[in-house]
Amino acid sequence: MLGKQQEAITYHKQALRIYRIELERETDICVAYKSLASSLALSGQVSDAKSNYESALAVTMETGNKTEQMDIYCKLGDLHRVQLHEPQESHKYYTEMLALARDLGRKDRGGLAYNRLGHAHYDMGEHEESLEWSKKTLKMRQESGDKTQQIIAHQNIAVSYKALGKLDLARSHYQSAMTIAMETGNKTPQMDIYCKLGDLHREQLHEPQESHKYYTEMLALARDLGRKDKESQAYNRLGRAHYEMGEHEESLEWDKKDLKMRQESGDKTEQITADKNIAVNYKALGKLDLARSHYQSAMTIAMETGNKQEQEDIAKKLANL
Repeated sequence: MLGKQQEAITYHKQALRIYRIELERETDICVAYKSLASSLALSGQVSDAKSNYESALAVTMETGNKTEQMDIYCKLGDLHRVQLHEPQESHKYYTEMLALARDLGRKDRGGLAYNRLGHAHYDMGEHEESLEWSKKTLKMRQESGDKTQQIIAHQNIAVSYKALGKLDLARSHYQSAMTIAMETGNKTPQMDIYCKLGDLHREQLHEPQESHKYYTEMLALARDLGRKDKESQAYNRLGRAHYEMGEHEESLEWDKKDLKMRQESGDKTEQITADKNIAVNYKALGKLDLARSHYQSAMTIAMETGNKQEQEDIAKKLANL
């Protein structure tokens, strides 16, 4: 994967050199800068990606290409929010994006800017403000009839209500999202919403029996869609639901299924989690040697992967056995 990204970076650099030196076409130069920035961002070279997006933005401002400016503001905002973890900085770019979307009469991009501003406020811990932007997004998506984006907007509103402790409203918006997903036959969001509803009932409402129903639906869809990653996640969640119902044998079986699938996929981080969950169940069942064995397996993987935080956590758990 990294080889392909490096190859793409080399190609985009060559294209940029050609457009700048030989053709001097501003539109092509802008596209080349953006393509190079995108490849650099994917390969983790965030500073260079930012520099190339800024170069692309400078070209669009010189030529007065507002559509491209709007797109680059979004990409710079995403870069600062998602990869640099600077939501305040991203907010500035999304605000510029929104102003251009309104200036150009681009309601689709206006809806996207609302979405992004909602995420920026959420990442800053400003849940009321995030909620307001997500509501604006939903209203615009309802007006345009975009069902896929309505599902996303309802979920974002639910997340904000959940953060604000308004659990009935969170559940209501998850259910609205589910209704649209079922009407449109879109199984992937259905699967994700079942997981979120399950988590809401288990973690916030402390209703593991109710959460079990949602996780079971999630598992069925994951298998139907051939999504092994989501199937493993459903095993994990079912394990948690049974544990919280005091059903440690059943919890153990789901956690073993989770571990097996994570081993097959090679996901080391999730293997650590699964081994720890198995250990917790063995401890609850009074089988301390087996609990210790799985904590030690988790520790081995944590040391192999250099995960210091997990090493510290597992060491504490071993000390408390």
